[in-house]
Amino acid sequence: MSRLLAILRTATTLDALTLVQADAIEPPVGSGPWPPRPAWAMRRAPLPAAHALAATWARLARPRPVDAALLADVCEILERTVPDPSARWPAAALPDAAPPPPRPTAANPRAWRGTRYRPPTPPTPTVEDARRFTSGGAPTRALLARLAPFGEARPPPPDDPRWSPAFRMAWAPALRAKGTGATAAIYGAWRGLGLDTDHDLSAAALALVLDAGVDGARYWLDGLAGLARAARSPWLHALLGTGLATSGLRFDRPLAALDARLGGPDHWPRVWLLCLHRRAGGGAPYLLQGLALRDRCGRPDRLTARDVAPARAAIDEAVIWRYLIHTASEYGRPEYAAVSQWQAAGRLPGFCGWLGDLVERSAELPPPVAARLAGMAHAIDDHGWAPDFDRDRWVWLRAARRRLFDAVLALAPAQRIKAADLLVDAVYETDDAAGLAALMQRQLGLLPHVCAAQCSATRWMTDTATALSVGLDPARFERLLAAPPAGWVLLGKACRKKNTASLIALGAAALCAAAPALLLDGFAHAPGPLWRTAQLLGGMRPARSRGVVRAVLDAPLAARDWRIWPPADLCAALAGQVGDGVPDPVPRKLKRHLRGELELTAGQLERAHAQLLRPESRIAVLLGLLRAAVAAELADAFALEEADDGVLHALQMLATIDANRRILRRTLRAHWQGEADVVRSHPRTRAWWAAHPTLSEAVWHGEHRLQVDEPAVVLRLESDPVEVLRMGTAVGSCLGLGGLLPYSAAAVVVDDNKRVVYARDPAGRVVARQLLALDEDELLVCYAVYPLEASPALQAAFSRFARLLASALGVERFDEARHDGYCVSLILANDWWDDTAPGIGKAG
Repeated sequence: MSRLLAILRTATTLDALTLVQADAIEPPVGSGPWPPRPAWAMRRAPLPAAHALAATWARLARPRPVDAALLADVCEILERTVPDPSARWPAAALPDAAPPPPRPTAANPRAWRGTRYRPPTPPTPTVEDARRFTSGGAPTRALLARLAPFGEARPPPPDDPRWSPAFRMAWAPALRAKGTGATAAIYGAWRGLGLDTDHDLSAAALALVLDAGVDGARYWLDGLAGLARAARSPWLHALLGTGLATSGLRFDRPLAALDARLGGPDHWPRVWLLCLHRRAGGGAPYLLQGLALRDRCGRPDRLTARDVAPARAAIDEAVIWRYLIHTASEYGRPEYAAVSQWQAAGRLPGFCGWLGDLVERSAELPPPVAARLAGMAHAIDDHGWAPDFDRDRWVWLRAARRRLFDAVLALAPAQRIKAADLLVDAVYETDDAAGLAALMQRQLGLLPHVCAAQCSATRWMTDTATALSVGLDPARFERLLAAPPAGWVLLGKACRKKNTASLIALGAAALCAAAPALLLDGFAHAPGPLWRTAQLLGGMRPARSRGVVRAVLDAPLAARDWRIWPPADLCAALAGQVGDGVPDPVPRKLKRHLRGELELTAGQLERAHAQLLRPESRIAVLLGLLRAAVAAELADAFALEEADDGVLHALQMLATIDANRRILRRTLRAHWQGEADVVRSHPRTRAWWAAHPTLSEAVWHGEHRLQVDEPAVVLRLESDPVEVLRMGTAVGSCLGLGGLLPYSAAAVVVDDNKRVVYARDPAGRVVARQLLALDEDELLVCYAVYPLEASPALQAAFSRFARLLASALGVERFDEARHDGYCVSLILANDWWDDTAPGIGKAG
């Protein structure tokens, strides 16, 4: 971007003076306090020959007669160019004056007119090089006086001698159209900033005048003059880059306060952030307060759109600190969490009142509960904040907060965390105020059931409760509330682990969509089988799981009414379906009677038939059929005749992941078909080993086993891909089925530079595991032992195993104290979660 300011003339040349934007005006990437280079500069270069004035200037250089044409060319140059005050102009003699024409007299009233006589033509005055007379002052005025007879001689442009030469060269031409008064006012700001000697700042200040106009720029320039000299440049560049100066705002004291309160090496990003904030309509005191909080906790500035929310006034910092002191155990460092609370207070009017209520009830609300109730507001702030954010949800929530807090406090203390989680879920599930009000009403109705005294205090069951609240229509939701409490009690027991609770919630959502009647019947009559079935359904993709449910409901055992089905036919139909997890509801006496082995009386037959027709019997059979259908659907793609728990788990992992899915499917198919080396023989695997010739592939895949007496476990590298896939599920980490990162377990299966070590007890159960990997510098990278609460003795056993393996490989173990870092490559996987390997530690 460039702007032509003026055309400067010397005795022989014309130069173009241009205002150039050298770099994009944005916060610097580096850690330096100022922009790395000036963003604006004035550049001088010869005027291009194609410019119209270049031809006029060339004509003035040639000998010219003193006539009207010369007058026109001289006036054009004087009006459209500026003399360079620093240039030296050679002395020049004025051209001779033209002789006066003959005047009529009494002796010759007609002079020579009407006669044949023609007086001799006087010589025409000429000028050798008219450029020498354009320096201004006396030479120019004398030339114009000689040219006056050929037309109305226009005076040269005004040139106040009080203005400095630099101002006359660049600024005065740019301000000529504004008038002398405006130019004089801007010259006062020029002098106040000392721009005679600071050329970079002068260029940026002129860009500000051209962007904001004389009136708009004058306030900013006067304000900048009051800042420290070192602060003026970043301020001026931030004004230009953010467009704050053109927004109609004027310089105010809080802006100037930034220089005094928040100096230091990161001053430039802070100025940029403050200008963005003011541009968005925010109040300077609010942002200054937030930056002070960042200083207090040592948090680095990150310039994002969320940081420039239009908060117009400072918030009650004392309320935030009282709340954070109460909930310090939840946030670690309260001063760090103060920044996020301050941001929410700026975006949500009345948020400090919300926190104030929590502080007032701190005696009844322990820190975890208070933090979650504050999180209800944060959920709105995080979930829906945008320039066109619909604040109706916050308005409704703010009005209902007393009722919500009272509902939580009415429960037993052990259940309040779970209650708060249930209410927070409603905020994440809705985008409008009407939907939030309706869903929150349902969640309040669920509180006495989900948080009953006989229910487990585990919080993970709230995901399933919210799925039921969202998925059921009003009539069915009322049936749910009227159901026996056993369903909630068993749900709490089933959801003790987070990953399992996630699967159950997904399965419950599928049942709500495809079989809500079966869900409610199971909740009332067979809650245990219901949650086991939901967990299995959650291990499939939603569309696929709903299809399996509908297929089972279309089968005769689900579609026909058992009450009108002849007992003999019903028992025959059941006999073909029971087994493989499907319970047999037919009483033994009734079976013997139908086989002719036992004669039953009419009363006995009636009682046996009634036992068969119990709702819990039918529901248990249908849920068993559904579980069998899920297992068959998962195994069908691999033509597996039966699937044990490990195989079923692997199939569910494959069904739920997106990343690494294709290569994992190929690896599992090859494994079940007896092709054990599909990963090791892959060309990319062979290329990786070829790139690391000093590593022993045989040692890496060898039988390494370590038996430990205390605790009594055996550590061994796992080679079976089905068992490797259980590395997250076995210890309840996020790599497990239902966790956030199951694809990362798949990466360990398909990448040959990654192995998992299992510690198993004498019964063969996995007690703990550790991921090991080879990095590109041929270091053995040892990740954390899971579960993280493993005993020190178990941690030491894993460290000993890694030390022995590293010794066998002839490599070092990665230690953050001795190595700069590590790089574990992806070979066949396309994504994985690097869990950040720690140093070796004292146990090593």
